[in-house]
Amino acid sequence: MFQPNRQKVHFFLIVFSAIALGLFLGRMSYLFSDTIPFIYKKTKTYKILELIRLINERYVDHVNTDSIVNVVLTDVLRELDPHSTYFTKDEYRSVDYEVQGHYQGIGISFNKTYLDTPVIIRVLPNSPAQEAGIIPGDMIMAINGDSTVQYNTDDLINIIAHTRKLRMDIKRVSTDTQFTVELKKKDLVLRTVFGGMTKDSICYVKIISFGKNTYDEFMEITEKCKHGQARGMILDLRDNTGGMLATSTEILEQFFPRNTLLFYLKSKQEIKERYYTKKDGSFLHLPLVVLINEHTASASELIAGAVQDNDRGVIIGSRSFGKGLVQSEYHFPDGSVVRLTTSKYYTPSGRCLQRPYDTYYFTDRDMNDSLSVDSTQIYYTKNGRKIYGGGGVIPDIWVKDTLTSNTLGGVLMSIKVLRSYGQQIHDMQTVSEISNFADTVLGVKTQFYNIFSLKYNLLESRFVQDSAFDFYNSYSPVYHKAIDLMLDKKSYDEILSKPQSK
Repeated sequence: MFQPNRQKVHFFLIVFSAIALGLFLGRMSYLFSDTIPFIYKKTKTYKILELIRLINERYVDHVNTDSIVNVVLTDVLRELDPHSTYFTKDEYRSVDYEVQGHYQGIGISFNKTYLDTPVIIRVLPNSPAQEAGIIPGDMIMAINGDSTVQYNTDDLINIIAHTRKLRMDIKRVSTDTQFTVELKKKDLVLRTVFGGMTKDSICYVKIISFGKNTYDEFMEITEKCKHGQARGMILDLRDNTGGMLATSTEILEQFFPRNTLLFYLKSKQEIKERYYTKKDGSFLHLPLVVLINEHTASASELIAGAVQDNDRGVIIGSRSFGKGLVQSEYHFPDGSVVRLTTSKYYTPSGRCLQRPYDTYYFTDRDMNDSLSVDSTQIYYTKNGRKIYGGGGVIPDIWVKDTLTSNTLGGVLMSIKVLRSYGQQIHDMQTVSEISNFADTVLGVKTQFYNIFSLKYNLLESRFVQDSAFDFYNSYSPVYHKAIDLMLDKKSYDEILSKPQSK
């Protein structure tokens, strides 16, 4: 369990300060001198600087002192809390594109689990890969003349990320053909919002993360719902682990009138920064249901908490993860980045949703099955409903979603099926064709969860994500409960208007 040791943390903070100071004064040039400058000897931090200098000058083998710095920085932040993180320049480049909403690439995802050759499992629309005729199931035999057998997954990702033009030798097992493509990377947009109007005239919106483009995507989809006279909205935040706080706030504002408190932040100095809506939102009176699960975290929990505290909508699902910490980014001159926890956020009722660190290694299923609450942390919604603190958002209606789209057996089967039948699957035009095909290939004796996972992954590969989400929801008890509640206005209103105890 994560239990910070104060003395250890203090030591690491000293180390961190020393290294930061050294970087600031000139890329640690003192490492190559014979003595430690007087300014360092005035504090205890000189010990770590002297150690690095001795390693650099005296150690029996050559050591890259930059790697030592990276290790120390990583350990320092790990001792503070589970969410403060250090990224090297290359690591940051690979994670930042999710927030930015776009990246320079060729538009493929691959898996190297099956055999020793990477199998392409997804091709983005309008990407260089799609334009070159690559489809899911194709195998990457070589890149720029070098066999891919010799590389692990990280090696391949780095090669693709750092090479402007790529020549790939492709093998398509399903048609017993082999060909070569030349690919030049271009700017690709990553969608984060999916959905539309259901057959019951309910606006369904699935947000997978909060990036720079998420608000615009949200407004584009909900605009279609407004024209269709929606009876209500289902905001699906299951498996959404967060992202940009500003973006989630923009979306949250659409459901409240002007001057509504959404949340507030509190820093080490106890400075409270309160966030109020600046104008009336676009969906003030539209009935709202928010779906959450144990992987709903951070900015997603902020939305669920504000909706619940203000009695603006009904929360359905299982207890959210419990991340109530806010990180700020600090960039070093060499391109590396520190994400440091600088404040905690609180819901309007005063709840901090941060889960205790010593429960981070509890299984999510155990926590949600027991649905235990901290009876010492009682809060009240705007209408007087009793709610609890202690970590995460506890839903108004608890429904456990036992489905999973990524069982190990299902993922391995999907890779194998794509490899063997890639062209046939690519030629299929409907969800039912793919579903029936999976049943035929595997037979009826296959475990339900594995065949469900297989179908989900095949649909995601063939149609990107819209059809995969629709397929998932067709079996999801959480989604069906939300639909039922949307169609039962009396029950919806009763949940929000009557004080309840748990």
